[in-house]
Amino acid sequence: MRQANVRLARQMQDALARGELPRLHATDSLPVREGTFVIARVVNRTSHSGEVFYTIDKGEADGIHRDMGVMSGSGVVGAVMATSRHYALVIPVLNSKIRLSCTLLGQQVSGTLTASTNPNSNEAILSNVPPHARPHQGDTVITSGYSYLFPEGMMIGTIADSVPTTMKGSAGTFANYPVRLATDFQSLRFVYVILEKPVAEAKALEDSIQPNE
Repeated sequence: MRQANVRLARQMQDALARGELPRLHATDSLPVREGTFVIARVVNRTSHSGEVFYTIDKGEADGIHRDMGVMSGSGVVGAVMATSRHYALVIPVLNSKIRLSCTLLGQQVSGTLTASTNPNSNEAILSNVPPHARPHQGDTVITSGYSYLFPEGMMIGTIADSVPTTMKGSAGTFANYPVRLATDFQSLRFVYVILEKPVAEAKALEDSIQPNE
């Protein structure tokens, strides 16, 4: 009886996940099309040396490959880091090893999304923002498109505070703003892997101009 209840609960969760398909872009009114994504269940959340990773129950057999973008029903989650036949490891934006080029919706303000110091929070940092920019609390943060992981315009979150932290570096002075992530990582149960093949050919071409070490 218990096993039957567990199966029923999972079937209900699966139906709910399919009924809450993500919107690929922040300005989309319609969700992504069937066949352009794979729904996967989060089966484990692990922490290694303070870095967070998620294991999902879909892998190469389902068309999932390294560097594919991963979303929740409300925003960006991260990217596929490694795969096996039936599972994949996802590196979320909570992890300091992943950085995303992003911008503010409707504004000429760009920066880099980096992890906060607390991997258990639902916040990140919009860093490297030019000091003359003036983001407001609630402004929408989206992917810029300057990435091999995500197309332009995918929902990331919103500016949590309009008061920045000013940082000085070799390239000049920049401002950092806290970002409230659209994805609730503390209750993440399902993800949607976007089946856009990584542009490995373009990346290999760019890598070819790097000096040999």
